[in-house]
Amino acid sequence: MVTAAQIESEPPRPLRQYAVGLYRCAKLQLAPLRNALHPGDLPAVRRWVGAARRQTAIDLLCGASGLSLDLLQSGFTILVGADIDAASVETHTASVGGLGYVGDLSDTDGFLGEPQEWGIRTVGPVADGTACQPFSRLGRSKIRHSVLPTRGLQERV
Repeated sequence: MVTAAQIESEPPRPLRQYAVGLYRCAKLQLAPLRNALHPGDLPAVRRWVGAARRQTAIDLLCGASGLSLDLLQSGFTILVGADIDAASVETHTASVGGLGYVGDLSDTDGFLGEPQEWGIRTVGPVADGTACQPFSRLGRSKIRHSVLPTRGLQERV
């Protein structure tokens, strides 16, 4: 635990760093829900997908599953939670169940072939949990300077 004396004795930090230090605790292992499936067990996955009676959805960049929980409460079955971060997908399958996919979603050879292999032929909404620009690691100013000039767009203020 950090004490007030330790905080006061620390030298001032440059403006670009967090004012409060970031600390990680020991890794918490989450148990998946009972309806969480192993993507490699294709017969079980295909049976589960085929038995879905409600409208279905996929959550890309699922993070900790906030969008999926909203979709569940709205009556959807979440077939897949996909993210590049393994801890996010673990949290998603522990909270929502279904399938989890860990990988780079911009890699067209990766995720795009999986739904068809799993027996997913149609899907309702595709939720996209793209990080809010001011809070993401990329940050708003970097997006503005790296994306707008390359596309010939001008920022509107």
